[in-house]
Amino acid sequence: LNLRVAVGGGTNTQSYEFGFTDPYFLGRRISAGVNVFRRVYNENNFRSYDYDTTGGGLTFGFPITENFSIQTGYQLEVQNIDVEGDKCDGGGDDASLAICQAAGETFVSSVLYSLIYDSLDNRLDPHDGIYAKFTQEFAGVGGDVAFLRTTGSAAYYREILPDRDIVGLVKVQGGHIVGVGEDVRLLDAFFKGGETVRGFESSGFGPRDAVTEDALGGNVFAAATAEVQFPLPVLPRDLGFKGAFFADAGTLFDTD
Repeated sequence: LNLRVAVGGGTNTQSYEFGFTDPYFLGRRISAGVNVFRRVYNENNFRSYDYDTTGGGLTFGFPITENFSIQTGYQLEVQNIDVEGDKCDGGGDDASLAICQAAGETFVSSVLYSLIYDSLDNRLDPHDGIYAKFTQEFAGVGGDVAFLRTTGSAAYYREILPDRDIVGLVKVQGGHIVGVGEDVRLLDAFFKGGETVRGFESSGFGPRDAVTEDALGGNVFAAATAEVQFPLPVLPRDLGFKGAFFADAGTLFDTD
């Protein structure tokens, strides 16, 4: 049984997560997992609203071959945008129109599946192999919104100098979301920043409101990374710390 408990906090963010996975559900080669979460995001210099989300989901995994597997799941999420005072009463001058349209509480009910190829030699410290994942999520199984979100990523690891534990990594990723009978809401779009292209602030690139400078998210993103990882010479390798030279590139565009 794999158990995960995570609590995080910062100046403008708090997060809580609990989940567990049984890799041999009912004694079979089927994984089953449950997770619940709550995340709170306070107003800051790139977001002129408070946002919180609470939800949970179920996942099941089925191995097809030694390296190839399929995951399916269901998730229910309650999202809430709280715009302070009368920011939405001024015709969009104080808060973006996209934010005002998304304000309030929304239920998102979705099903998803993932196709996973994993030939890594070690999941925690990979030196050789490929990890690729393709996911589609459909929201509209009840709930208040309907969309189809598609994401994919692939990472290739290869030892460059095995005797010195130097590893090369190339990774590509991308995503696209389209509304089903409606526009894509602010909260359902992709937001990208330093987690995708290192050096950017959170939600640091992509479409923005010209007046308020709020990040609006995008319906399409693509990114790539090239990296060389190496052990830090002053620390024992058993500690797991590594240094890296890297180059990141990415783009986020198209908003409703």
